[in-house]
Amino acid sequence: MSLPVGHSERPGDPSLYYRDSAGWPVGGEHWVPRLYRGVHDRLGEMEVLLELQFRGILRRLEEVRAVRAGEWPAWCWMPIAEVARVLHEEYDYGAGPHYVTAQNPRYGLSAESDLGKDAARIAALGAFWAGGQHVVVLGAMGGAGSGAARFPRDLLSRWPSPCVYFAGWPAGGGAAGAFAHLEWNCAERRAELRVVLDSETPSLAGLIAHTVHLTGRTPAESAASMWLAAVMEDRVERGDDRLFDIVYNDAFTTAVTHAVSEGRGWLAAAGRLTDVAFHEAASVFGLAASTPWPPPRRPGALGPMLWLDEAVVDLPHGRPCGR
Repeated sequence: MSLPVGHSERPGDPSLYYRDSAGWPVGGEHWVPRLYRGVHDRLGEMEVLLELQFRGILRRLEEVRAVRAGEWPAWCWMPIAEVARVLHEEYDYGAGPHYVTAQNPRYGLSAESDLGKDAARIAALGAFWAGGQHVVVLGAMGGAGSGAARFPRDLLSRWPSPCVYFAGWPAGGGAAGAFAHLEWNCAERRAELRVVLDSETPSLAGLIAHTVHLTGRTPAESAASMWLAAVMEDRVERGDDRLFDIVYNDAFTTAVTHAVSEGRGWLAAAGRLTDVAFHEAASVFGLAASTPWPPPRRPGALGPMLWLDEAVVDLPHGRPCGR
């Protein structure tokens, strides 16, 4: 069950106003329904923008997935490369002859191309709606520089939903929210955590995708190996196969340090999805029976389902903490 969206729908509903002495804002609206309505409206806006730009794309991708889903790992809703293939072949999205597909991973799909950017956005949105529109409010994850020094334990097998939307994104990037999902990189045959930051601009271009590579034992090892692989690939293509000296290379140190710093908050957020309990907001407010975490699949859901991190729920009283 979703929280009510507007005052007029359920006048006097206790989820909209609390006037007691147990920590609720006296005479004012509680932050949870206010946040829910804002997220509800923003997600609806993105759905309209997507349909206007790529009519019927989510329905078409679900049809493709029903036929081809076994060609990539189950924890990935659909690889970005496969989304790009559909855009190129069925929506006349120009990309030239060299773009990667799940079946022909010989060519890399540039993440900086228009096709790569739009495919990344659509992959996140498609996974989000396919999974049932689950919105998560995270608890505090520490100050600046805090976060995961290692990858979350068994992240691929314990990932709770095809994609979640973090409302009130606490992990940096200057965004109001962020989609997070697992990606299967067809060209490199590896897993990635994809974070698509929502800058709340009235355009799909306001969704900015970032990648955290999930190879190696630690984020630092992963960032270093990915950076070196990219440099060596570029050198070989230019006919230079000399080894790259990283000992006194400032570019290497800067790039890896930045990647690790940027990814720490995102990995910490991903880790909370698998390591802590979340409570459905409607059940916390007494509007619905309790729904256990991880969230259920809800194909065709008409509205988002809001989940609260245990750190923002006053468990003895069964109520969300004030903000």
